[in-house]
Amino acid sequence: MQTFIPLKDFVANPRFAEQRAQALAGLNSGVIDPPLRSLAQDINQLSYCFTLQSCYGHFVHRANQDQYNLAPLPNQDPGGPILYRLAYLTLCLQENQDGRGLLLALVDLGRLDPEYIQVGCAQWFWDHQVNTFVIQVEPEQRKDQDTADVSFQQAKHLEQVKGLVFKRLRRIVKDRLGAD
Repeated sequence: MQTFIPLKDFVANPRFAEQRAQALAGLNSGVIDPPLRSLAQDINQLSYCFTLQSCYGHFVHRANQDQYNLAPLPNQDPGGPILYRLAYLTLCLQENQDGRGLLLALVDLGRLDPEYIQVGCAQWFWDHQVNTFVIQVEPEQRKDQDTADVSFQQAKHLEQVKGLVFKRLRRIVKDRLGAD
């Protein structure tokens, strides 16, 4: 399924507060991958954004066939193909100074490794909720796909990059919580 598209410009959304309240009221943290739950909770404390969907990223391989596994990759190549299910976070941002500032921080984060980190939009989300933005960890050549077949070496790099992205994103959000 093709999902990722380049960044769109913000549009006016006078219903943002209402939509945020509805989204947060319907949020079931039990469906969020455990490593991302506290990050999503912190993000949702910011008055100018809310989470829509996320995935911690999963590696499916000979040694672990669970498509939702959260285990780190083994130290040795398990042999055979490795299917990577992309790591991403989709946010709806308010069209204001704080929302624009957070988007700029995401774009800066994407510059850490542009071959593996993309910041943009997903048309499906935008069609349902304007001003939605995605940060994802996926090989650039597969950025518009939900999955990618990768080598063990590439999988190890993806694992490192997604750890860095989520760690830095936590710091970005914590800094904004202190200022909010």
